[in-house]
Order: sequence, then C-alpha cells, then structure tokens
Amino acid sequence: MCGRQYHWILDILEWMCLALVQNIPSILKKLNAGAFLQYKARRPMLLKQVRSFIGESVKSLNIKAGTCL
Repeated sequence: MCGRQYHWILDILEWMCLALVQNIPSILKKLNAGAFLQYKARRPMLLKQVRSFIGESVKSLNIKAGTCL
C-alpha cells in the first residue's frame, strides 16, 4: 500500500495486533496530505540548491566542455 492514504503507523499497529482508534486513519491521511504539500512547496528551492552545488562542483574540477574524463 502506498500513496497519500498510506502511513507506516497503520502498518505497525496492525503488526502489533492493536486496535485502530476510529479517527486514526483520517488523521494520518490529513498529516500525509500536509507533508506532501510542504514538500511540493519546498521542491523548487531544493532543486535550485542541488543544481547550484553540482555547478560549483563541476567548476571546481576545471573541466572544459567536450573533454572526456
């Protein structure tokens, strides 16, 4: 099971043979949706940082375009 409705806590509760409180799945679904939206909002900034890091790393190697390593 995966996607927005999945949460690892549900697997642990099932594995331990513990009863699910009635609201737990809906609460976890809301938490997952919130976490997904936070990630989606931060994603462009994270990609920009990764591209910048890669660009600086390539510059520090002083590799000229068209040369093979």
